[in-house]
Amino acid sequence: MSIQPQAVSMTDRGRLSATLAAVAVGVVALALVAGMTGALPFAADEPDGEAIVEEVRERYGSAETYTADVAVTTTNGSATHTSNLSLAYAAPNSSRLTVADEAGGTVLGTNGTVAWVYDTVNDTARVYPLPENGSAANATTPPVPRDAGGWNGSGDRADSHDWNGSHATNVSELLEENVTATVVGEETVRGRETTVVSLDPENESREGTSTLWVDDERRLLRWRTTVGENVTTVDLRDQQFNVSIHESTFRPPTDATVTVAVNDRYDSFDDAQAGTDVDLHRLDADGYEFVEAATVTRGGVTVTTQQYARTDAATNATARNSTVALFATTDSLPYEAENGTSVSVDGGNATYVEREDGGTGGVVYWTDDGVTRGVAADLPREDLLDLASDVRS
Repeated sequence: MSIQPQAVSMTDRGRLSATLAAVAVGVVALALVAGMTGALPFAADEPDGEAIVEEVRERYGSAETYTADVAVTTTNGSATHTSNLSLAYAAPNSSRLTVADEAGGTVLGTNGTVAWVYDTVNDTARVYPLPENGSAANATTPPVPRDAGGWNGSGDRADSHDWNGSHATNVSELLEENVTATVVGEETVRGRETTVVSLDPENESREGTSTLWVDDERRLLRWRTTVGENVTTVDLRDQQFNVSIHESTFRPPTDATVTVAVNDRYDSFDDAQAGTDVDLHRLDADGYEFVEAATVTRGGVTVTTQQYARTDAATNATARNSTVALFATTDSLPYEAENGTSVSVDGGNATYVEREDGGTGGVVYWTDDGVTRGVAADLPREDLLDLASDVRS
């Protein structure tokens, strides 16, 4: 396996730590049903919804290996999108997810030691060593996707299908609060008779409902979540339990160019400063506060990134998305800037790069005394340049 430096896109800068966390979330134990409480008023000869979902949980939870093909269809009332995926799992902590699309596909996996993302179009794998206490190491049940929201995000191809965000919440998180499981009927799904079970949260603050289609062997053939006009349907096909899966399935491809990513995270500015030889700049602009920092090494290039949040985020919906990232490196900047524009920041030369997805915001960076620094934020260009001037000065 060759390990080589690789230039990555501007959107990849702020997504490394998110991607590492996202991949770990995707392979964490997905106990299909947890926290079910409350007796249901069924007669003895009628099916019990709570008993059915408990049997489903046992079916998946006891599997040593598991494979399936999955179709995830999302609709918001006017538009519909379907993603085709395949899953493989081996106890205790190995998982692989393949996402197919028109351009090619993306493969995400872990063997419990590393997590990796493989871009089939560019034949490039990115490998992320997992912390010893990472959630992937605690996986005990097969991953069953709930919906595709986290798999159609913006950004470059290798990160565009990360398992992150509220839409990619796993099943155990969905059911961490008490729910009522009710059998609502029977239905034929792809030629198999199923029992239809409705799951309703008892907590009034929890929006939406979920429905399960379960066959007589207690396999989950379909899962649907409805929140207002947003409906996500997960169809599971060709499910195999306890079949032989070679361990190489969960390793990064050996014939791809591999970029190794190492990530050290810090909860305070002082800890971040102590973890790098680069003189970090603290964002002192009014309205922002330090959230966290990370030092990332990729292909021999080390970048330290700080994240700041708006202080009025709790009461301002717009502010919740208005985060700012400062980054610094003594190496060559590991980001592509083909669409960069020359600008002036605090009287010196700098480069401005717009967001690739056409949204508000971008990145400004410059080099002083051998250190390249930059500011990335979801701000209009002029506001971003003003903020960059404050940082540079």
